[in-house]
Amino acid sequence: MSATPVLEFPAPVLCPTCNRPCSIEDLSECLRCGQQYCRHDSWECECDREAEEIVARARRITPALTRFLTGLF
Repeated sequence: MSATPVLEFPAPVLCPTCNRPCSIEDLSECLRCGQQYCRHDSWECECDREAEEIVARARRITPALTRFLTGLF
């Protein structure tokens, strides 16, 4: 009688940022640069840091721009 595998578990892979073994389903990927990281890791790619910087700049500019536009009208 031969044994037939009924259920196969995904082979674990190493997360490229924290080096923990995880399944391929646990990995997330940046849509812009393609860097992969797992859900256990709080890693941010360069794209995330650039986006955060843009948001911070917009928050500094918005009050000054609002005052400027208010003064025009």
